[in-house]
Amino acid sequence: MIHILTIFVLNKYDMKVGYARISTDKQSLDMQLQALNEGNCDVIYQDVISSVKNRVELNKCLKSLNKGDILVVYKMDRVGRSIREVVNILYDLEQLGVKFISLTDNFDTSTPQGDLLMNMLLSFAQFERKLIIQRVNDGLKAAKDRGVRLGRPELLTPYQTKELKKLRKSGYKISFLMNKYKISRKSLYNYLNM
Repeated sequence: MIHILTIFVLNKYDMKVGYARISTDKQSLDMQLQALNEGNCDVIYQDVISSVKNRVELNKCLKSLNKGDILVVYKMDRVGRSIREVVNILYDLEQLGVKFISLTDNFDTSTPQGDLLMNMLLSFAQFERKLIIQRVNDGLKAAKDRGVRLGRPELLTPYQTKELKKLRKSGYKISFLMNKYKISRKSLYNYLNM
């Protein structure tokens, strides 16, 4: 019994999991499925759906992966509609300890060359994210320097804030003031404490 359990645990890992996708039912999965079967995939998930829609089987496939497994696709664009999406999936796979093979793109992260290429892709994606953050921060600083007020607009004008404080001091209830100024209890207290 212990021996069988050990075999089960060993077979749970190091699986080749295939994923195939076509956009419409007018296309055929045959070529992808043949390649994935020749690639010795233990299980193959299939979607017949556009890449811009929720790919249910891809989500199931990604959730099924464990450390040591290998995700195999016919072509890299089967898992993502953009380079960014593919890179994000590759990053998630790397964090899980899952390797990735794209059969027709000759991309295999279980090889030193594939691992190097993946790390380069991830580095470029991280560099791009940092550039975007830097541009946004530079834009915010420039807007502040021009006197642009950033953040949410004020709910009450300075005059309304003074009026609110006077009304509260003269005994008006919080619920009345919330209704009069159309603000939440939390916002009302924030203005009262200014």
